[in-house]
Amino acid sequence: MNEGTVDIQSELEKLRRPSYRPPPDNEEIKETKTAPSQETDDPQKYRLILEPALVGAMIAINLGQTSLQNFYLQTACTVDLGVDLEVCLKGDMETFQVSSLIYVIVAVKDVNVNRDNKVSVCNWKLPFNAVYCLVKPREGRKRTIIFLMLVVTLGDRMLLSAEVLIAYMYYRYKFHWTDVMFGSYLAYKNIVSFIGTLLILSILKRRLRLSDETVGMLSCASYILATSGLIAATMTWCVFMLPLVGIIAQGSQVVQRPLLNKQILPTEQGKIYSVMGSLESAMQTMSSPLYSLLYTKTVATMPDAWLLPGIGLAFIQLFSYLISRKLRQSQDLKTNPTDLAETGKNTEAKIPLRTKEVK
Repeated sequence: MNEGTVDIQSELEKLRRPSYRPPPDNEEIKETKTAPSQETDDPQKYRLILEPALVGAMIAINLGQTSLQNFYLQTACTVDLGVDLEVCLKGDMETFQVSSLIYVIVAVKDVNVNRDNKVSVCNWKLPFNAVYCLVKPREGRKRTIIFLMLVVTLGDRMLLSAEVLIAYMYYRYKFHWTDVMFGSYLAYKNIVSFIGTLLILSILKRRLRLSDETVGMLSCASYILATSGLIAATMTWCVFMLPLVGIIAQGSQVVQRPLLNKQILPTEQGKIYSVMGSLESAMQTMSSPLYSLLYTKTVATMPDAWLLPGIGLAFIQLFSYLISRKLRQSQDLKTNPTDLAETGKNTEAKIPLRTKEVK
């Protein structure tokens, strides 16, 4: 055979053998000797990575919600069932909370994937870096829009915590509902809320192509109308009609994250969301006692008073969406003229070439 020819029959026979493995080249052998093995890095892919601020926020939220559920259980045990307080207080919930916290600290290990600083709960620089990532100067009006979305997020947290804390006692006092009636109403309200979310995503966003700010303003207006109707309602059937009025009231929670993601980099989401989670936990810790105090002082004379701060917060959120929409439009007006000029130059440069080709 010549040097340039290849024996095809012998090569095919080698490939048919199941135990045949092609020999590696010299370059591949060198690379395997110098490069570290991937088998040692594979276990790192399945280890948990946690932001310390986010861990603290989630622990605070879980402890707060657990304590709230304990309050509901004790209320139902002592008031509804008429059982002695000593019997209702029996349980190991506090032991479970402490053991869960110890398990998270001891069992969950951190993975050092951040090149800038070490990922560790004891690293005091991480919270400051996360806060600086939230408040640092940005191009155009992006930082202002981030602050406005932060106001919207904290407002949603206050409204949600107030509703979870006082709603059962409110409906029981004003409309004389039982726990079964209140549970049925919650199920009905959640179903309507789910349908409203589908309407937001399918019709308002996809069909009508409304902006996120417009959907947020409509959701705030829907919440204001539904809450005002709840203040004026006196019959049970009126209360069951109000979720239809506020069917898109949860739209603010749907659009605030996309608006925020447009202003930040993908690598900044973990830091910013961890700070926002911590602020949400702090806001819930401060707002819950204030709402409880307000309801306690006004339940005898005006049981609807605890709903008035929520209406005020909804108006603040509405203006936040309106301002962010104005800022975004001003940014588009600043960037569009340069883009139009560049596209105009490109079209002018392309037109003579096309005319010559046609001729």
